[in-house]
Amino acid sequence: MKRPLFTLLLARHGEAESNQHGAFLGRSDQPLTERGIRQANSLADKLAHWDIDAIYSSPLQRAANTAKAIAERQELSLKVDERWIERAYGDWEGLVFDEAKEAFPTDYAAWQQNAMENAPTNGENLFQVQLRAREAFQDIVSTSHEQTVLIVAHGGILNVLPCTLFNITPEALWAFRFPTGGFAELLVYEDAVVMMRLESPTV
Repeated sequence: MKRPLFTLLLARHGEAESNQHGAFLGRSDQPLTERGIRQANSLADKLAHWDIDAIYSSPLQRAANTAKAIAERQELSLKVDERWIERAYGDWEGLVFDEAKEAFPTDYAAWQQNAMENAPTNGENLFQVQLRAREAFQDIVSTSHEQTVLIVAHGGILNVLPCTLFNITPEALWAFRFPTGGFAELLVYEDAVVMMRLESPTV
């Protein structure tokens, strides 16, 4: 049987305040809530039996602090990569969907119609997110033969990455929803990717 090139673990950061009421969080650098801290520690517990070789993280503190909890348990240093930062939602950050629709009706309608090309006001479109996710992933592929690699990042970019790996349009990103504190295990082969699990947090 063909062996995978490497094992890829994808984890979403623990809960931040805006996650509690469904607001666009984006690049806003909010800390973990008390529940988010529990989720980070729970992730570290769940992944403790994995022999992880490298941990990559977004620079935003909600992801970096989640990754640090895991890295400390694994006795690894953290590799912070700007390309795993959350999708930029621009002027919509801090707003819920209905507020963004009311404040920016033209941009919101365009975004709903074609999110690949149309971005939130002063934010990123899905093509831009996909481009940097693919670039960062390819760099990991080139250095991770027969390793287990963890990426700790955000819902926006983690939803897009599996679409890229499975050759699905990123507009179908909601098919791969990562809850805060959730993680996925994927086996990366030379010509295919297999998702082995997608787990929700227990706290």
